[in-house]
Amino acid sequence: MKTKLSLLCAAGVLTVIVAGCNSPQLAGTPYSESEQQWAEYISYSYPDWKTPQTVPPSSSNEIVAPVEPILQTPVILPSPVIPPTAAALEKKVEAHAYTIEKGDTLSTISKKVYGKASKWPVILEANKDKITDAGKLKVGMTINIPAQ
Repeated sequence: MKTKLSLLCAAGVLTVIVAGCNSPQLAGTPYSESEQQWAEYISYSYPDWKTPQTVPPSSSNEIVAPVEPILQTPVILPSPVIPPTAAALEKKVEAHAYTIEKGDTLSTISKKVYGKASKWPVILEANKDKITDAGKLKVGMTINIPAQ
């Protein structure tokens, strides 16, 4: 007797579950103010559109192959900016003469000519015969700038 009653209850519960799954009802929650505005806009702009009631159930558990993407015009991206190397930042200089101006030092001349103040010993080495003291340059004196 208990077995029959248990089976009858299980069958009733199963029937309720199956009936509920076959006819799902969406919750009847009211729209918020912004949702109501959108609903009015859609009904005005698209009078034939109807709100979907449920998500369609899948007919099988098969994995569906993805649809091939629509071919579009290729997007050409700009090439990345590659920062220059230290060697590229150095100026290519040909050997030439330079006339010393007021306020010049070997460092400032090196910065003007080579782009780096640290190259001043190269200028001093090329002008050993003319420059006796690197800290005392005479305005108007002409020195040689070696190529780099």
